[in-house]
Amino acid sequence: MKILPEKPPYGADCNRCGACCIAILCPLGARLFRGTTGPCPALTFSPGRADCGLVLDPARFAPPILLAVAGPRKLAEAAAILIGAGAGCDAAVAGEALDPDARRRIDGIAAARRLVAVEALGLWIGTIPKQG
Repeated sequence: MKILPEKPPYGADCNRCGACCIAILCPLGARLFRGTTGPCPALTFSPGRADCGLVLDPARFAPPILLAVAGPRKLAEAAAILIGAGAGCDAAVAGEALDPDARRRIDGIAAARRLVAVEALGLWIGTIPKQG
């Protein structure tokens, strides 16, 4: 019996296998869990899937002052941006062929989100005031 699905090909839709978060921390995880290399302490498991605890339950990981200022919904949205939600599988394992079209698409999504990602990280680390 498989506990988690197999990692999809690079660039395919995320299937919540958790391979990326087991291997390395995202920029937000690296900031919050300094000195940790993986698996991410926020990685949560349920039958057949892995999820980001920073998205599912930011109150568990965010400092109380940030929760009071931004609220869990805004922090969850910011975490989703920072983990690249919706961009597809960006975890490449050793020896896996990287589809150049998928790489360009993922890089394009990341570039389009760059400003909002900076704001999202600022929200989590308390350097940018809450908007709206």
